[in-house]
Amino acid sequence: MRSILGRLKRLKCEEKGQSLVEFALVLLPLLLLLLGIIEFGWLFNGQITVTSAAREAARAVAVGEDPWTAVNRHIMAANLTVTDILVTPGGSETDKWNLVQVQASIEPLVGFFVTNTVNLSAEATMRME
Repeated sequence: MRSILGRLKRLKCEEKGQSLVEFALVLLPLLLLLLGIIEFGWLFNGQITVTSAAREAARAVAVGEDPWTAVNRHIMAANLTVTDILVTPGGSETDKWNLVQVQASIEPLVGFFVTNTVNLSAEATMRME
């Protein structure tokens, strides 16, 4: 009976490296998940910024200002490159609506899942004042 208990104690003491191996096996999927979350958040923040910049450009056009100035002022701190701003007037003479489309590009932050530049676009409509 003592020999069986001695063997069990010895086996229990030999499990020191087990947690290190388990951690090494779990570490890669956790890092991939973390990098994916960071990349998605970076690109989603870029899309939100472009949408907000389109709204600012539509507001600038509605009050008679330059849409490029409004967009550049809005995305000054963001890591976006504005490629084009299209203003399409519409509506009747008494009720004019302007459609503003903003196109921009953003470089991926991590570059592991998305390797190329991502093109983003957004549009906003606002009535002339």
